[in-house]
Amino acid sequence: MYRPRKLVFHIKELTEKYNIAQNELARRASIEPARLSELANGRRKQIEISYIVKIAEELDITDINEIMSLEYINEKD
Repeated sequence: MYRPRKLVFHIKELTEKYNIAQNELARRASIEPARLSELANGRRKQIEISYIVKIAEELDITDINEIMSLEYINEKD
C-alpha cells in the first residue's frame, strides 16, 4: 500500500545539539537566513543540494540522516 512521504529537515534540532543560533549557522554556511528558516519551519518545498553540503561541512556532519529524513505524511498534514 502506497503511503506518501515528505522530506523533513532537522534544522532546529541541529542548532540545539551544536549550540549555534540559526542565524549564525546561516551566516557560517553562506545560506540566506530566510532560506534556512523556511527549511526549519517546513515551508520550503525545494532545496539546493549545496545547502545540505554547506550545513554538513559547517557542523562536521558525515551522516545526512542527522540533517534530514524521509517521513510518512500524516493524514492530518
